[in-house]
Amino acid sequence: MGLNIPGAGAVNGTTVTGSAALRTYTATRAFIANGNAGQLADFLNRSTNITGKGGGFVRNGGSPENFFVLNPQFQIVTLQSNPDNSTYHSLELQMTKRLSNGFTNQTTYTWSRALV
Repeated sequence: MGLNIPGAGAVNGTTVTGSAALRTYTATRAFIANGNAGQLADFLNRSTNITGKGGGFVRNGGSPENFFVLNPQFQIVTLQSNPDNSTYHSLELQMTKRLSNGFTNQTTYTWSRALV
């Protein structure tokens, strides 16, 4: 809020939003257009453009200092998964027969198989 972005004007949250300002600002437009979220976050965290201070974009928005910075507690992320593929097929049939004098018979059959 309050940053005067070249080409967009002052960000006030109503007529000029922060996202609209980033899309029109020449330094960040390519990051958004190419889907480079990581590079955009790094730019917002380190850039001295507009505010003259590194991370001024983030600080001015009220976010904490380490909003885009890695938490040193979590230096490695490991994804563990099962590389196999499986498919499950099942069939369930139900038949109900209502006889005279109020007698009811219900039969259910379930068949299934797993393909690996």
